[in-house]
Amino acid sequence: MVKRVKSSGHKNGKSNGHSNQIGRPSKYDPDYPRQAKLVCRLGATDAELADLFQVTISTLRLWIIQYPEFSDAVKIPKGIPDDGMERSLYMKGRGYFIDTEKIFCHDGEVIRVPTREWIQPDTAAAFIWLKNRRPDKWRDKHEIDVSGKMEHRFTLEIFEHQDGSGGKLIEHQPKKQIERVR
Repeated sequence: MVKRVKSSGHKNGKSNGHSNQIGRPSKYDPDYPRQAKLVCRLGATDAELADLFQVTISTLRLWIIQYPEFSDAVKIPKGIPDDGMERSLYMKGRGYFIDTEKIFCHDGEVIRVPTREWIQPDTAAAFIWLKNRRPDKWRDKHEIDVSGKMEHRFTLEIFEHQDGSGGKLIEHQPKKQIERVR
């Protein structure tokens, strides 16, 4: 049996001021929150952050739990590109005007004419917007609540006859009747 003894990290057993954690030292750098905040404002995902810091996504998520300053740096700025995307989706679903410039060449002279163009609404963007904002009316799957009771009643009619040899034949005909019970 092997007995594990925690070492203080110092030859003579005295503490060297570091924690006695077992395992590989963390790659976490105190400058990571600043860097994360900058790239999250640009719309970076957790996978892209993990690539940036050269760690796995699970390590990145562990840092979010362990380091509050890193958690704030990642979560708060992510709302900025999300808000922009919502606005873009809304505009694409409604349609919008953009200011452009038409360039013509007339008798060797370049003529620039400012114009305003209408960008047609995109029905897919409108559908996504409505599906998320009003799911009760626009979701793909609708749940219908059907309540009430259904009762099955069976009637069995039995007929008795005489056959030619003097014996009795019994014949039955089941009839199914369904009635709605309110």
